[in-house]
Amino acid sequence: MANKRIRLDDDEYDPTDNEPEIDPNVIASLCYDSYNRLGKSGKPNPRKNEYTIIAGLVEFRDKSSPTVVCLTTGTKCFPKNVPYRDEDIVDCHAEPLLKRAFKCYLNEVINDWIDDNKKLDQFYDEVIRGRHYCLFVSQFPCGSFSRWKGDPLHDSKNRKICVNRKPGRGEFCPKAACVHKIAKWRIFGLQGSRILDIIGKPITFNHIVIGNCETEYRETMEELDSIKDYLITIPNEYSKISNDLIGDFQFSQFCHIHFAQQFRHPEFVRNNIPCGSSIVAWMSCDRKTNLKTEILANGRRLGAAKRKTFPNILGTSRVCDFYLRQNLEQLMVKFNIKNINSEKYQKDWSLTQKNLSIFKDWPIIDV
Repeated sequence: MANKRIRLDDDEYDPTDNEPEIDPNVIASLCYDSYNRLGKSGKPNPRKNEYTIIAGLVEFRDKSSPTVVCLTTGTKCFPKNVPYRDEDIVDCHAEPLLKRAFKCYLNEVINDWIDDNKKLDQFYDEVIRGRHYCLFVSQFPCGSFSRWKGDPLHDSKNRKICVNRKPGRGEFCPKAACVHKIAKWRIFGLQGSRILDIIGKPITFNHIVIGNCETEYRETMEELDSIKDYLITIPNEYSKISNDLIGDFQFSQFCHIHFAQQFRHPEFVRNNIPCGSSIVAWMSCDRKTNLKTEILANGRRLGAAKRKTFPNILGTSRVCDFYLRQNLEQLMVKFNIKNINSEKYQKDWSLTQKNLSIFKDWPIIDV
């Protein structure tokens, strides 16, 4: 049962894609081992009965063992950071932080390629094309059926499939739920829009592994099947816009969901006290050192001074929008790169939002 996977498209599987075979429990163990090698800072306090959610990105290269290149934890959002979202992070759930960590990792890989005096227009074909990625999350992403109250077998056909906001009892957070963000990344890639101008094509993932860390033990794979409603491209909706799309995005690629039944650890099982801090870690491009790590609290680097009446970039994290954008702009100026692919991204994303039900009502400020 643990190795069963759910196919999200009805086409015949193409064995020439050279996709790696996925053992969900191995993927989960790799992420847990990487988590254990990190320091104590930012982790749940067992004495306080705290918990967190862990997300990881595992990279497969030709003839090499799978490697955890990004690892994050997080359970909270900080709506008060919205006015300062370039310097502070609003959505500190593990999955969105994972995308930020991947951008840092990708930036290092790009700079390492450039330092070797190699041509940037060859980067995707020489570096990215031979890599495959698998996304791991310790429990079902927020916004999926696990947060919906009711009988999914009885009422699933009556559910409204559109964008949910972040769940919680606190202040309203204008961010899309993680399951919708994952659905977007599956099509448009983890790299974001701006970096497309540098690498040329999106970096997507074909496999998602979900750990067994829900409060209630789930015995059947049929329940796991409910999440596919959020990750599938509905053919008749796609057919309406297919001729108008201008970018090289993956609306019809395969995506498989796996259940890591053996992955169940107390620090990741939901209880009443979520951990207040988050961990963001990514692999150095030399792969010889431990993961580079930042600890976040309230959407800022741990230990940073509290915000007063003006932005203080000295306290910002390397994974905030300010620094991520700064790194990209330096590369684009250095190589005189035009905003061609990012414009295609934005046009296709706008068209997709209007016509695919899974993305309707997407928050205006969310990315």
